[in-house]
Amino acid sequence: MYIKRVGTLVFSLMVAFVAVAPQKVEAGYSLTNREMAFIDEYYPIISRVADEVAEEKDLEERGQALSKTLAMAQMCLETGHGRSDIFRYKNNGFGLGAYPTKTQTVYQHAYEFDTVEDSIRYYFEHQADGYVNATQNFYVNRDPYAYIGAIARSYAQASNYEASISGMLDRIVIYIAEKEMENAESVYEEASQNFEEAMDEHRQATRSMVEAINREYSGGKLVAGVNAVLAHEIFISEYRIDERTAREVVNDAKDALEKAENYLADSEALQTLKTAVGRGRISSASFSQQLSEAI
Repeated sequence: MYIKRVGTLVFSLMVAFVAVAPQKVEAGYSLTNREMAFIDEYYPIISRVADEVAEEKDLEERGQALSKTLAMAQMCLETGHGRSDIFRYKNNGFGLGAYPTKTQTVYQHAYEFDTVEDSIRYYFEHQADGYVNATQNFYVNRDPYAYIGAIARSYAQASNYEASISGMLDRIVIYIAEKEMENAESVYEEASQNFEEAMDEHRQATRSMVEAINREYSGGKLVAGVNAVLAHEIFISEYRIDERTAREVVNDAKDALEKAENYLADSEALQTLKTAVGRGRISSASFSQQLSEAI
Protein backbone atom coordinates (compact mmCIF):
# COMPACT_ATOMS: atom_id res chain seq x y z
CA MET A 1 0.00 0.00 0.00
CA TYR A 2 1.26 3.48 -0.89
CA ILE A 3 0.90 4.93 2.61
CA LYS A 4 3.36 2.36 3.87
CA ARG A 5 5.87 3.57 1.30
CA VAL A 6 5.26 7.24 2.02
CA GLY A 7 5.13 6.64 5.76
CA THR A 8 8.53 4.98 5.61
CA LEU A 9 9.88 8.01 3.76
CA VAL A 10 8.45 10.41 6.31
CA PHE A 11 9.77 8.29 9.14
CA SER A 12 13.27 8.27 7.63
CA LEU A 13 13.19 12.04 7.29
CA MET A 14 12.28 12.38 10.95
CA VAL A 15 14.29 9.58 12.54
CA ALA A 16 16.93 11.96 13.88
CA PHE A 17 14.26 13.82 15.80
CA VAL A 18 12.79 10.67 17.30
CA ALA A 19 16.11 10.13 19.05
CA VAL A 20 15.51 13.22 21.19
CA ALA A 21 14.88 12.29 24.81
CA PRO A 22 11.18 12.38 25.82
CA GLN A 23 10.28 15.63 27.50
CA LYS A 24 7.11 17.61 27.86
CA VAL A 25 3.83 16.40 26.45
CA GLU A 26 1.97 13.46 25.08
CA ALA A 27 0.25 15.54 22.41
CA GLY A 28 -2.93 15.04 20.43
CA TYR A 29 -4.65 12.41 22.54
CA SER A 30 -5.66 14.88 25.24
CA LEU A 31 -8.17 16.19 22.71
CA THR A 32 -11.85 15.54 23.32
CA ASN A 33 -14.23 14.37 20.61
CA ARG A 34 -15.64 17.89 20.42
CA GLU A 35 -12.19 19.38 19.99
CA MET A 36 -11.27 16.90 17.27
CA ALA A 37 -14.56 17.60 15.49
CA PHE A 38 -13.80 21.33 15.60
CA ILE A 39 -10.38 20.74 13.99
CA ASP A 40 -11.88 18.37 11.41
CA GLU A 41 -14.39 21.03 10.39
CA TYR A 42 -12.15 24.06 10.21
CA TYR A 43 -8.61 22.92 9.37
CA PRO A 44 -9.56 22.14 5.73
CA ILE A 45 -11.05 25.65 5.42
CA ILE A 46 -7.96 27.18 7.03
CA SER A 47 -5.72 25.27 4.61
CA ARG A 48 -7.67 26.33 1.55
CA VAL A 49 -8.00 29.99 2.53
CA ALA A 50 -4.30 30.18 3.49
CA ASP A 51 -3.36 28.93 0.02
CA GLU A 52 -5.74 31.40 -1.63
CA VAL A 53 -4.44 34.39 0.33
CA ALA A 54 -0.82 33.35 -0.22
CA GLU A 55 -1.47 33.26 -3.96
CA GLU A 56 -3.38 36.55 -3.96
CA LYS A 57 -0.61 38.29 -2.01
CA ASP A 58 2.23 36.67 -4.03
CA LEU A 59 3.80 35.55 -0.76
CA GLU A 60 6.02 32.87 -2.24
CA GLU A 61 7.56 35.38 -4.63
CA ARG A 62 8.15 37.68 -1.65
CA GLY A 63 9.80 34.86 0.29
CA GLN A 64 6.92 34.64 2.77
CA ALA A 65 4.36 32.09 3.85
CA LEU A 66 1.39 31.53 6.17
CA SER A 67 1.23 28.86 8.87
CA LYS A 68 -1.93 26.77 8.75
CA THR A 69 -1.19 24.77 11.89
CA LEU A 70 -0.54 27.93 13.90
CA ALA A 71 -3.79 29.45 12.64
CA MET A 72 -5.66 26.33 13.76
CA ALA A 73 -4.01 26.45 17.18
CA GLN A 74 -4.89 30.11 17.60
CA MET A 75 -8.48 29.51 16.49
CA CYS A 76 -8.82 26.67 19.01
CA LEU A 77 -7.43 28.89 21.76
CA GLU A 78 -9.42 32.02 20.95
CA THR A 79 -12.77 30.25 20.59
CA GLY A 80 -12.39 27.50 23.16
CA HIS A 81 -12.78 25.04 20.28
CA GLY A 82 -15.91 26.82 19.10
CA ARG A 83 -17.53 27.51 22.47
CA SER A 84 -17.09 31.29 22.76
CA ASP A 85 -20.02 33.65 22.19
CA ILE A 86 -17.86 35.78 19.89
CA PHE A 87 -17.40 32.73 17.68
CA ARG A 88 -20.93 31.38 17.93
CA TYR A 89 -22.78 34.66 17.38
CA LYS A 90 -20.27 36.80 15.46
CA ASN A 91 -18.44 34.16 13.37
CA ASN A 92 -15.19 35.57 14.75
CA GLY A 93 -12.66 32.75 14.91
CA PHE A 94 -9.65 34.66 16.23
CA GLY A 95 -10.87 37.19 18.80
CA LEU A 96 -10.42 39.94 16.24
CA GLY A 97 -11.20 43.31 17.81
CA ALA A 98 -12.12 41.57 21.07
CA TYR A 99 -11.04 44.14 23.64
CA PRO A 100 -13.03 46.57 25.79
CA THR A 101 -13.32 50.30 25.22
CA LYS A 102 -14.84 53.05 27.34
CA THR A 103 -18.21 52.47 25.72
CA GLN A 104 -18.16 48.82 24.66
CA THR A 105 -17.53 45.43 26.24
CA VAL A 106 -15.16 42.86 24.76
CA TYR A 107 -18.09 41.14 23.06
CA GLN A 108 -19.56 44.38 21.72
CA HIS A 109 -16.27 45.58 20.24
CA ALA A 110 -15.32 42.23 18.69
CA TYR A 111 -15.62 42.23 14.90
CA GLU A 112 -18.59 40.48 13.36
CA PHE A 113 -18.35 38.49 10.13
CA ASP A 114 -20.98 37.04 7.80
CA THR A 115 -19.28 33.64 7.94
CA VAL A 116 -16.47 31.97 9.85
CA GLU A 117 -14.57 31.67 6.57
CA ASP A 118 -14.68 35.46 6.24
CA SER A 119 -12.95 35.79 9.61
CA ILE A 120 -10.33 33.23 8.57
CA ARG A 121 -9.64 35.19 5.39
CA TYR A 122 -9.40 38.45 7.37
CA TYR A 123 -6.97 36.79 9.77
CA PHE A 124 -4.66 35.56 7.02
CA GLU A 125 -4.79 38.86 5.14
CA HIS A 126 -3.86 40.58 8.39
CA GLN A 127 -1.01 38.12 8.87
CA ALA A 128 0.25 38.67 5.33
CA ASP A 129 0.13 42.46 5.61
CA GLY A 130 1.07 42.97 9.25
CA TYR A 131 3.65 40.34 10.18
CA VAL A 132 6.01 40.42 7.22
CA ASN A 133 9.29 39.73 9.00
CA ALA A 134 7.84 36.99 11.17
CA THR A 135 6.12 35.41 8.20
CA GLN A 136 9.37 35.46 6.27
CA ASN A 137 11.05 33.78 9.22
CA PHE A 138 8.42 31.04 9.13
CA TYR A 139 8.89 30.60 5.38
CA VAL A 140 12.65 30.14 5.74
CA ASN A 141 12.59 27.85 8.77
CA ARG A 142 9.14 26.25 8.51
CA ASP A 143 8.93 26.73 12.28
CA PRO A 144 5.58 28.10 13.53
CA TYR A 145 6.96 28.21 17.08
CA ALA A 146 9.42 30.89 16.01
CA TYR A 147 6.51 32.88 14.58
CA ILE A 148 4.33 32.71 17.71
CA GLY A 149 6.42 35.23 19.62
CA ALA A 150 5.88 37.91 16.98
CA ILE A 151 2.12 37.37 17.12
CA ALA A 152 1.99 37.30 20.91
CA ARG A 153 3.81 40.61 21.27
CA SER A 154 1.17 42.54 19.36
CA TYR A 155 -1.88 40.30 19.15
CA ALA A 156 -2.83 39.94 22.80
CA GLN A 157 -2.08 41.60 26.12
CA ALA A 158 -1.97 38.44 28.23
CA SER A 159 1.56 37.72 29.43
CA ASN A 160 1.13 33.97 28.89
CA TYR A 161 -0.31 34.24 25.38
CA GLU A 162 2.81 32.89 23.66
CA ALA A 163 2.92 29.89 25.99
CA SER A 164 -0.81 29.32 25.53
CA ILE A 165 -0.62 29.20 21.73
CA SER A 166 2.51 27.05 21.82
CA GLY A 167 0.81 24.64 24.20
CA MET A 168 -2.27 24.46 21.98
CA LEU A 169 -0.08 23.76 18.95
CA ASP A 170 1.59 20.97 20.91
CA ARG A 171 -1.84 19.46 21.64
CA ILE A 172 -3.20 19.46 18.11
CA VAL A 173 -0.23 18.86 15.80
CA ILE A 174 -0.03 15.05 16.03
CA TYR A 175 -3.77 14.81 15.43
CA ILE A 176 -3.59 17.02 12.34
CA ALA A 177 -0.53 15.19 11.00
CA GLU A 178 -2.25 11.82 11.39
CA LYS A 179 -5.32 13.16 9.61
CA GLU A 180 -3.10 14.29 6.75
CA MET A 181 -1.58 10.81 6.57
CA GLU A 182 -5.03 9.26 6.40
CA ASN A 183 -6.03 11.76 3.73
CA ALA A 184 -2.84 11.05 1.78
CA GLU A 185 -3.69 7.34 1.73
CA SER A 186 -7.21 8.06 0.50
CA VAL A 187 -6.01 10.54 -2.13
CA TYR A 188 -3.38 8.12 -3.40
CA GLU A 189 -5.72 5.14 -3.57
CA GLU A 190 -8.26 7.14 -5.57
CA ALA A 191 -5.56 8.50 -7.91
CA SER A 192 -4.09 5.02 -8.33
CA GLN A 193 -7.48 3.52 -9.19
CA ASN A 194 -8.19 6.33 -11.68
CA PHE A 195 -4.80 5.78 -13.28
CA GLU A 196 -5.37 2.04 -13.67
CA GLU A 197 -8.83 2.64 -15.18
CA ALA A 198 -7.38 5.23 -17.58
CA MET A 199 -4.66 2.78 -18.63
CA ASP A 200 -7.27 0.08 -19.30
CA GLU A 201 -9.33 2.48 -21.41
CA HIS A 202 -6.24 3.51 -23.36
CA ARG A 203 -5.26 -0.11 -24.00
CA GLN A 204 -8.79 -0.83 -25.21
CA ALA A 205 -8.81 2.25 -27.47
CA THR A 206 -5.44 1.30 -28.94
CA ARG A 207 -6.58 -2.28 -29.51
CA SER A 208 -9.78 -1.09 -31.22
CA MET A 209 -7.81 1.26 -33.48
CA VAL A 210 -5.39 -1.45 -34.55
CA GLU A 211 -8.22 -3.90 -35.22
CA ALA A 212 -10.09 -1.30 -37.27
CA ILE A 213 -7.02 -0.56 -39.36
CA ASN A 214 -6.47 -4.24 -40.01
CA ARG A 215 -10.09 -4.68 -41.05
CA GLU A 216 -10.23 -1.64 -43.29
CA TYR A 217 -6.93 -2.13 -45.07
CA SER A 218 -6.97 -5.89 -45.50
CA GLY A 219 -7.83 -7.63 -48.77
CA GLY A 220 -6.46 -4.92 -51.05
CA LYS A 221 -8.85 -2.19 -49.93
CA LEU A 222 -5.97 0.28 -49.87
CA VAL A 223 -6.07 0.50 -53.68
CA ALA A 224 -9.84 0.59 -54.02
CA GLY A 225 -9.84 4.15 -55.31
CA VAL A 226 -9.38 7.62 -53.85
CA ASN A 227 -12.91 7.95 -52.49
CA ALA A 228 -12.76 4.55 -50.85
CA VAL A 229 -9.41 5.33 -49.26
CA LEU A 230 -10.73 8.65 -47.96
CA ALA A 231 -13.78 6.89 -46.54
CA HIS A 232 -11.57 4.35 -44.83
CA GLU A 233 -9.36 7.13 -43.41
CA ILE A 234 -12.40 8.96 -42.01
CA PHE A 235 -13.59 5.74 -40.43
CA ILE A 236 -10.19 5.04 -38.88
CA SER A 237 -9.79 8.65 -37.71
CA GLU A 238 -12.59 8.13 -35.19
CA TYR A 239 -10.59 5.35 -33.58
CA ARG A 240 -7.46 7.51 -33.62
CA ILE A 241 -9.36 10.32 -31.88
CA ASP A 242 -10.58 7.88 -29.23
CA GLU A 243 -6.99 6.68 -28.72
CA ARG A 244 -5.63 10.22 -28.37
CA THR A 245 -8.41 11.15 -25.93
CA ALA A 246 -7.71 8.03 -23.87
CA ARG A 247 -3.99 8.89 -23.87
CA GLU A 248 -4.76 12.40 -22.58
CA VAL A 249 -6.85 10.91 -19.76
CA VAL A 250 -3.90 8.66 -18.87
CA ASN A 251 -1.57 11.67 -18.74
CA ASP A 252 -4.00 13.57 -16.50
CA ALA A 253 -4.35 10.55 -14.22
CA LYS A 254 -0.58 10.19 -14.09
CA ASP A 255 -0.20 13.84 -13.05
CA ALA A 256 -2.80 13.34 -10.31
CA LEU A 257 -0.96 10.24 -9.11
CA GLU A 258 2.35 12.11 -8.92
CA LYS A 259 0.62 14.90 -6.99
CA ALA A 260 -0.79 12.34 -4.56
CA GLU A 261 2.68 10.85 -4.09
CA ASN A 262 4.00 14.30 -3.13
CA TYR A 263 1.11 15.08 -0.78
CA LEU A 264 2.96 14.33 2.45
CA ALA A 265 6.17 16.00 1.30
CA ASP A 266 4.20 19.28 1.24
CA SER A 267 2.45 18.73 4.57
CA GLU A 268 3.06 21.61 6.94
CA ALA A 269 1.54 19.57 9.78
CA LEU A 270 4.23 16.88 9.48
CA GLN A 271 6.94 19.52 9.27
CA THR A 272 5.53 21.23 12.36
CA LEU A 273 5.44 17.91 14.19
CA LYS A 274 9.08 17.30 13.31
CA THR A 275 9.95 20.79 14.57
CA ALA A 276 8.04 20.25 17.83
CA VAL A 277 9.94 17.03 18.49
CA GLY A 278 13.23 18.71 17.60
CA ARG A 279 12.48 21.49 20.07
CA GLY A 280 11.71 18.91 22.75
CA ARG A 281 8.13 20.14 23.06
CA ILE A 282 6.60 16.77 22.22
CA SER A 283 7.77 13.47 23.63
CA SER A 284 9.75 11.62 21.01
CA ALA A 285 8.41 8.36 22.48
CA SER A 286 4.86 9.54 21.90
CA PHE A 287 5.74 10.78 18.44
CA SER A 288 7.45 7.55 17.47
CA GLN A 289 4.56 5.43 18.69
CA GLN A 290 1.83 7.49 17.03
CA LEU A 291 3.75 7.81 13.76
CA SER A 292 4.36 4.06 13.68
CA GLU A 293 0.65 3.41 14.22
CA ALA A 294 -0.26 5.89 11.49
CA ILE A 295 2.02 4.30 8.87
